[in-house]
Amino acid sequence: MGSEYDYAEKRLLLVGTGGIKRRPVMEALRALGLGRIICLHDERNWAKDFVDDWIDGDPVFPSEETLQMVKKRAGKLDAVYTYDDYSVILTAFLSERLGLPGIPASVAQTAKNKVALRELCLQSGLPTVRFTYCAPGDSDVIGSMERAGVTFPVVLKPAHGAGSVFVRRVNDQAELASQLASYTAALSADPVTHLWPDTGVLVEEYLAGPEVDIDLLIQNGSVRYAVVTDNFAPVEPYFMELGGEIPSALPPSVLSELITVAARTLHALGAHNVCAHFEARFTARGGVPIEANLRIGGAEVFDFHRMAYGVNLVEGGVRIALGLPVPLLTPDPRCYMRSINVITPRSGTLGEIRPDPRLPLHPGFSEMVFFRNAGEVVRVPPDGFDYIGWVTATGSTRVWATQNLREMLSLIEVGVGDRFYIPKMVGAEDP
Repeated sequence: MGSEYDYAEKRLLLVGTGGIKRRPVMEALRALGLGRIICLHDERNWAKDFVDDWIDGDPVFPSEETLQMVKKRAGKLDAVYTYDDYSVILTAFLSERLGLPGIPASVAQTAKNKVALRELCLQSGLPTVRFTYCAPGDSDVIGSMERAGVTFPVVLKPAHGAGSVFVRRVNDQAELASQLASYTAALSADPVTHLWPDTGVLVEEYLAGPEVDIDLLIQNGSVRYAVVTDNFAPVEPYFMELGGEIPSALPPSVLSELITVAARTLHALGAHNVCAHFEARFTARGGVPIEANLRIGGAEVFDFHRMAYGVNLVEGGVRIALGLPVPLLTPDPRCYMRSINVITPRSGTLGEIRPDPRLPLHPGFSEMVFFRNAGEVVRVPPDGFDYIGWVTATGSTRVWATQNLREMLSLIEVGVGDRFYIPKMVGAEDP
């Protein structure tokens, strides 16, 4: 996509580090050969060895204080970049105020607010899921549903947040009342919710059909790269992300429609210079947007595109942030890939994770990332929404990618409490 000479003298501000599960993305960022990476984060953590300078500051909420601190501490910058979902709005704010390429802060705020995104789709004539917003303590949820034309079953989800946390299917009125009550209790116990501007929820129609991700590089409003990834169907009533496959198995006409819906939505948003991770479903009425994440996707997304198409999404995002041209990248698949998120079969204290030393030697091995440690408490539905890592496999066909992943998982043992388990390929059936 570029050469080391493109980056050697460039100074980049990285906003937010995310958790250690983002290490592969950080390694890719460091490998570009940037002249200087300055990190803005509120505590020095696992990422300190990958950056040149550190600014101790809030990586989430925009403020004049943060802007002035960056100006004083970072000096002249060539780009502001983030891969962390919670730092997208601040990154947009800083790039806008510093006159650097990026997206306006108002665009980032709309994308992060599920209500605002759906209203924008409605106003722009784009496909939209039917929904109603319920503020905490709302006593007329059923009335709001009726006025919005939303009928059971429905999906209950936070208006903010990421990663399918607290998202679940609800089948009737009694279940809805129960889940709204337990949702309020769960919010008070989960520390991540302090990052949300509000704790209201969406009650929206349940969409039947395959769920996909569309990863895009867009520069000056032009789509330079767009590829669809299939997500494995979740184990309902919860919507925990289980893994997926690339290239997509959907027909070319469906892929074209999904990419068009994603590009039109991002254009309506005003996200004209962005690496985006777009979520949608293909339904009886076509492609319907779910979320527009204005940053590189998490978990296996970087590895998927690097291996399957030879495209470095980190480099693409950095080039957009630097204002360097991104070439038109025609997707030409090199292999098939499958992934699985490793989710423990029950909640409990995580024990030892024991991958067989032979696993990286498997011919289908691509990536294995574990980011939780022995002694940590992991919670799976209905207690919580934790996963502990992911594994990706390659293959010359879909069948071989699946078989390779199954063989690789058989070489891993995960301890929970006093028992060990082999990760299961839930949702990853043979094609």
